[in-house]
Amino acid sequence: AGKRCHDGAVTHSPGRLLGKSAVITGAAFGIGRATAVLFAREGARLVVTDIQGEPLRALADELRAEGAEVETVVGDVSVQDDARRMIAAAERFGRLDVLVANAGIIPLGDASEISVADWDEVMAVVKQAVDAVAAVSERVSLVLKADIRPGYTGQLTAKVQRIEEALGD
Repeated sequence: AGKRCHDGAVTHSPGRLLGKSAVITGAAFGIGRATAVLFAREGARLVVTDIQGEPLRALADELRAEGAEVETVVGDVSVQDDARRMIAAAERFGRLDVLVANAGIIPLGDASEISVADWDEVMAVVKQAVDAVAAVSERVSLVLKADIRPGYTGQLTAKVQRIEEALGD
């Protein structure tokens, strides 16, 4: 059974991810950030990535203050060289066990007003995330992909719950 942390989250001792390393794309905000916090609590060594450097570094500092091992890679998962750097950063830990392909974009507004160029950009990010997963899938024991469902208010809770279910007790 788990124990409750000061913020109400449940953690398990000594850590379901102790000794495991994980790359989490799109980690600066939302689902990616929540995943990084949960994985750090569970003992994972992390490579957190995002296109937004300042909030990504702030997250890394927060996690390090709690004792987590964290590397940051600022980059765009839809750019092949950036995606390679994200995966390569895990070599510091000697292995890559988990890849959370969370990075993604979605144009805001009415779907009827979204341009072809907007959708091309969305698909480029999704394709590169899938390509990054395929490139390391033989070396990774668990791959998780977050998705976006506009209007679904339970999204964050549902994703974290699925991650916890995938990890088991």
